[in-house]
Amino acid sequence: MTDTLHWQYTERLQMDLTKEEPLGPHLADQMEARVAELVRKDLLSGTVSLRQLWYALAHCKWQWSSEVLTALAGGTMKELWRSLQQGSTSDILQSVDNTFHNMSLLAKRITLTEGQKQGLVHIMEAATERVSQDLDSSAALRGLFWAARAFGLPVPLHLLRRQVRLQSQQRDTSTVH
Repeated sequence: MTDTLHWQYTERLQMDLTKEEPLGPHLADQMEARVAELVRKDLLSGTVSLRQLWYALAHCKWQWSSEVLTALAGGTMKELWRSLQQGSTSDILQSVDNTFHNMSLLAKRITLTEGQKQGLVHIMEAATERVSQDLDSSAALRGLFWAARAFGLPVPLHLLRRQVRLQSQQRDTSTVH
């Protein structure tokens, strides 16, 4: 799906809590409180759950709390790093792609420290390494590109070149089959 079609599709899926749901502000407050509690108690787990949570947050037209989003971003990076270190499946790489894509949609409300930006670069390196072992999962690199741009990450040039090379290799092998 091209980026333009993707954004058009995404726009149709968005929901404005204040206009479409009478209890929208109350639901948003409850959701923020629950997310803050999960982060505080270090209960974030499961890359699929994180992917779905970031999708929901990114596609509700609501001004989520910057503090909650920033804390959630930190917890998310910790969980994704842990998952990538334990091994890699296409599901984890898909979660990395979707999670970082949706995080980047909320980047203006997320304040990452320099350490967190470096952590995000380490996640990019680990995901890139996993993709090099499974070229069919190269699509997972898209969300990382979005995140790198949205958060102004200090991504080493050699890593960007490697990602481009992997995507080119994947395209070359898919056209052969």
